[in-house]
Amino acid sequence: MRNKIFVSIFALFLAIISIGTLVAPKKDFSDNENRILATFPEVNVKAIVDGKFTAGISDYFTDHILFRDGWETLKTITEKLMGKHNSGSIFAAKNGMLIQEFSDKDLEKSMKVLESISLFDTMMKDKFNMDVKIIISPTATQIYKEELHKDCYTADSSEFFIKANEIDGFIDLNAVLNAHKDENIFYRTDHHWSHLGAYYAYVEYCNNIGLTAKSLDDFKIECVAEEFFGTTYSRYGLFDGKNPDKLETVSYDLLKHTTATVKGETHTSIFYPEKLESKDKYLYFLGGNNGKTEVNTGLNTGRNLLLFKDSYANAVLPYLCFHFDNIIVIDMRYYPQSVFDLVEEYSITDTLLVYNINSLSESQAALLPIE
Repeated sequence: MRNKIFVSIFALFLAIISIGTLVAPKKDFSDNENRILATFPEVNVKAIVDGKFTAGISDYFTDHILFRDGWETLKTITEKLMGKHNSGSIFAAKNGMLIQEFSDKDLEKSMKVLESISLFDTMMKDKFNMDVKIIISPTATQIYKEELHKDCYTADSSEFFIKANEIDGFIDLNAVLNAHKDENIFYRTDHHWSHLGAYYAYVEYCNNIGLTAKSLDDFKIECVAEEFFGTTYSRYGLFDGKNPDKLETVSYDLLKHTTATVKGETHTSIFYPEKLESKDKYLYFLGGNNGKTEVNTGLNTGRNLLLFKDSYANAVLPYLCFHFDNIIVIDMRYYPQSVFDLVEEYSITDTLLVYNINSLSESQAALLPIE
């Protein structure tokens, strides 16, 4: 009798969840997970026969199940109680940070991309007699490896940085970031470095090329968002709304004469305050990732910078704006044209690459021209 009651209750529960999932309003985008949700699959004979319809239905119901965020949180809490400290390739560190995984496979891919960067460096010297400066940030797993639990394996990137230091223009940040790791140089809930980590990278770059870096006080750092939950928070799945980061950067007023031009449209700032209303508040910097962004600072230094980057450079850019007349920002994922033509077109005097080692493993910088 008890078994029948249990089965009946369980069946009723499943029926409520199933019906609720079908009739509840559907979202196209998950704010918490920061991704597009699956759509209902196309129904046709071919899709049914080859199994794509079944797989699509599974993805659809997984993404739209009633109380999805609650289930994800419950799953993560249960795993934590069982002693598991990683979920969705995100590590829950002892110091409260949510840190992106860096695997052996990621390391292997990054090593291959480093070869492309080295060849690009050689080509810029041969074509333009120009030294390329290269910043590749270590991962938070490397800086805070002593904070990782035993079940959170991370690849040792020391081999990568030994190889990177063989490139003339490479600027190694390991020492400076380790020296300041007790400060908030990385976000707790996001894979990017904070304004402070970006500042230390900027200082090392200035020291390397003979510029005088400004002090942090000169930039009048301001908080633009009191609550920022980033990508590692979204991927980890514990949507408890606790311990948000603050999004801070150079004062908006100090850069009010700086413009950013994308696809012929000029924006009156490199900052996009409207993005602070979205889940991904990091888009405040440059509005996101574009193929080419022309930044004009209104200065008259006689120096123009060609900046190749991933999103890590977006937080460094505000500091660089105080030293160059123009900064041509290139994201090779979205820029299929020749980059060599840009050197003469914009009278480039300096070239800088800013990436995170995890981004290299996704082969973003591998698109740099090498022939």
